[in-house]
Amino acid sequence: MLALHPNIENNGFYTASKDRKIMHIDSTGNPTKLFEGHENSVNSLSQSTNEEIVSGSWDGTARIWDTATGKCTSVLEGH
Repeated sequence: MLALHPNIENNGFYTASKDRKIMHIDSTGNPTKLFEGHENSVNSLSQSTNEEIVSGSWDGTARIWDTATGKCTSVLEGH
């Protein structure tokens, strides 16, 4: 399982998978940021603003992440 989402700033993309981690990969293929917190596989990613990405996981949560810090800002249970 792999989730990919292009970065809206056109400087890379986000990736997530069974390892429960989300990463930002820059336009040269280098990992630049790690987002950790899900307790099961991450199966969806979305970005609608430069400041946030949203992830969905088999752990039953959706999480909102700050793209600048890599920190989770909200956990939405039951999703």
